[in-house]
Amino acid sequence: MGSTRLRQGPKSGISWRSTLLGLVLGVALLAAAPSVAGAAVSVDGGVLKYDARTGDTNDVTISFNGTDYAVSDVVPVDVSTGCIATGPNAGRRAHRPTDRRVEEGDFLSVCLGAAYRGYRCEIGRTFVIGTSPADWQIELYDLVFAAQRAGREALAPGVACRDVDRAARQILDSAGYTEGLPVLTGHGVGLEIEEDPQLTPAAMGKLDACVPVTVEPGVHLPGRGGVRIDDTLVVRPEADGGPELLTITTKELLAL
Repeated sequence: MGSTRLRQGPKSGISWRSTLLGLVLGVALLAAAPSVAGAAVSVDGGVLKYDARTGDTNDVTISFNGTDYAVSDVVPVDVSTGCIATGPNAGRRAHRPTDRRVEEGDFLSVCLGAAYRGYRCEIGRTFVIGTSPADWQIELYDLVFAAQRAGREALAPGVACRDVDRAARQILDSAGYTEGLPVLTGHGVGLEIEEDPQLTPAAMGKLDACVPVTVEPGVHLPGRGGVRIDDTLVVRPEADGGPELLTITTKELLAL
């Protein structure tokens, strides 16, 4: 399993970053209100539309400047790389759907992968359904946010992969959440949705410049749910501005 290196991203008249934002927020809103057919969500100057009767993300269209684009024409989403989980399942990596109904006050975690001109990207955010977050949800979210920021800030050419994992993991470990942590903090992403390098406690090797990776720490509490925050970044030296964040969306804990 190799790793992808990027120099300069592809150009397009449609912002794939805006599209990812639309997909995440749109799917999150529609998961919170699945009975609403023909729902529309305003996204960064465009409108994301969805017919909830089908339940298929491929039926989403995005309107920019009066022109409709199918998701498959912009950033085809491989549904198998997505993960949407609520309540006690929220925050679990690679969760599979169940017949559980969404409830007010649930955590909602959304992780989606997309491909743009052969290059893949992933993004994950966590929300709360229907009401203001409870104190314990805010506390847990802030902790994962701090861990994710530490992991992002540790990215640099020549840094050991395990040190990136350690930067994020030690914040969650010190708060007593050792048992609820995923096996990895991140991984390479490029021509494949998951490739080298692996950001794990036992990872060997160091980061190279221009390699895109995810940083996606999380905590899952059995029976209660949890939080995941997932970004895709390109490893860059400090002289070039440091790690380049590709998934530029809000990380605020939103109540939907």
